[in-house]
Amino acid sequence: MVLITKPIIEVQNVVASGEFDQKIDLLHIAASLDRAEYNPESFPGLVLRVSDPKAVFLLFSTGKLVCTFRSHQFLKQNGGKSKEDVYAAIETLVKQLRSIDINVNSPPKVKIQNMVASVTLDFSINLETIALTLENSLYLKRHYSSS
Repeated sequence: MVLITKPIIEVQNVVASGEFDQKIDLLHIAASLDRAEYNPESFPGLVLRVSDPKAVFLLFSTGKLVCTFRSHQFLKQNGGKSKEDVYAAIETLVKQLRSIDINVNSPPKVKIQNMVASVTLDFSINLETIALTLENSLYLKRHYSSS
């Protein structure tokens, strides 16, 4: 009998997008929040870093936003992941905006757009065979070598 341990799955990166139902004054945010970076000549969005939970937001004057987490900020202690972490970061963002007198009518509608995860297995797998067997799969050894 072969004992196989449970795979270790780690979320590496999470990207969420959302939209406030109002326009956002990026110049006011840039002038009021220390962790805000805004250079409209080179990029139309404002970059805002929040620390609890640690996330990076791209805010646009239209009210649209993108939120990115790295794995060690997004994972729960048990290795799980949850939308609650995204909503906690959004809540932090809304509090920061309200603290500088930006009247946020309602929290933005948010959608998880992308998650990247890695897995550790206690056995070897043949990626070339898997790629040939599974429909709509591709393995480029020169790009994704594990060595």
